[in-house]
Amino acid sequence: MKDERFSALYSSHLYNIDPSSQDYRKTKAMDAIVNEKQRRIQNSERDIDKPYQRKRKLDKISNDGSGKQIDDNSSDGKVAKSTANLSSLVKSVKAKTQVHAKKQQKGASGLSSKKKR
Repeated sequence: MKDERFSALYSSHLYNIDPSSQDYRKTKAMDAIVNEKQRRIQNSERDIDKPYQRKRKLDKISNDGSGKQIDDNSSDGKVAKSTANLSSLVKSVKAKTQVHAKKQQKGASGLSSKKKR
């Protein structure tokens, strides 16, 4: 449907169609609506990814500051990126774990001092 009056049918979550509902009836019209909504979602996802892809093509300089070009198709570049991402994730989790452990220790010591009074 190309009528703008029905655009909310495809863009709003309030009009989502639930095939698992008891009230759902599979008809040609329902299939057409579901297919059109899926098509629009896929098109909008592609449009969202386009600026990121353009920026990525322009920005192929490595993070280490060496100025070397990174080939997106090379396995070394992908491994280095995934390793860097993984190590930063591990550091983040360790830091959060330490903060959480300190909070628990403070909470436990505060409870024991309150009980002694």
